[in-house]
Amino acid sequence: MTYWALLKYHFGITDDDFWKLDPAKLNTLLDRYNTEEEIKDRRTALICAVLANCHRDPQKKAFTVDDFMPTRKEETRKQTQEEQLQMLQLWDAALGGKK
Repeated sequence: MTYWALLKYHFGITDDDFWKLDPAKLNTLLDRYNTEEEIKDRRTALICAVLANCHRDPQKKAFTVDDFMPTRKEETRKQTQEEQLQMLQLWDAALGGKK
């Protein structure tokens, strides 16, 4: 439901178009959204850094934009082939597949 709400609000995607999305297209739209959000965060962080540096003690280190950027989840590592196979087997079992 969260993806549906995000895509409907942010991109104006209709219900029918949402359900027609394949995983690759969904991922592309989510990547675009995340990139736009990071750009907005960076703009805000730049303003914060400028203001903080105008009022900081000159003897102390200057603030950077990254000092004001929200923290992000760590990059996930790529799954091994064994992990991918295990995940496929779990999905297969969950969807009622047969070995």
